[in-house]
Amino acid sequence: MRILLFAFAALAMVASPAAGQQVETVRFSADPYERIYDALIAGSDDEPTIEAALDWMVAELRRDENIAFLEATYPDLLKRMRKAARPIIMRYSERVKLAYRPRMVALLRADLTPDEAAETADFYASPIGRRLVAGVTQSYRPDAVLDTVLTDEQVTQADVERDLSNATAATLAGLSAEESRELFAAIAERPAMAKLAPVVPRITALRAEMEEEPMTAEEEGAIESAFLEIFDSLEDPKRDKRK
Repeated sequence: MRILLFAFAALAMVASPAAGQQVETVRFSADPYERIYDALIAGSDDEPTIEAALDWMVAELRRDENIAFLEATYPDLLKRMRKAARPIIMRYSERVKLAYRPRMVALLRADLTPDEAAETADFYASPIGRRLVAGVTQSYRPDAVLDTVLTDEQVTQADVERDLSNATAATLAGLSAEESRELFAAIAERPAMAKLAPVVPRITALRAEMEEEPMTAEEEGAIESAFLEIFDSLEDPKRDKRK
């Protein structure tokens, strides 16, 4: 049973939208495989993941002696840098998830029949399915993935699985007894759920590949320009007020 819940977590994190995306904009496809993805987007919340990445960025910036020195004089410096980076990271996240969508759907298409895909989509669209997806995306923290940046190592499938396992455990722990019974009953009623388990390694491998997707030169330049704008305003405090 736990491997099935892990499969749900893996699928949810591949499909989760950019932070701030309104679920009202989701349009459900007639294709049952696309419906799985659409149902996941409707129930996902990428905000905690974005915030965790920004928390990590701020912590790393604070380790820089020059930034730490400036922060002592300008206490809101890192807060401003975080705010400036946030929309750029959000756009990057959205771009990558949209780019990988066809490959994620292809994994489902390879392992599920149309009827099984429809059954799976129905689960994710159900109240308990939405509760599960929301719980996973809200609990997810990319700790193992972000740790690879410090060591300059490539993100591995094991890194992704460790973070997903933590999110799954946190979600299950947060369910009430009634919700747990409802979840296990919903899984038992849908034999197609068992077909997700073999897909997990391919989904987590895809997620690891997504984590390695680099920013474009334009995205990197946008962050650099935003930070330089902030540093310039420190030298000229009236700069922001003139805008």
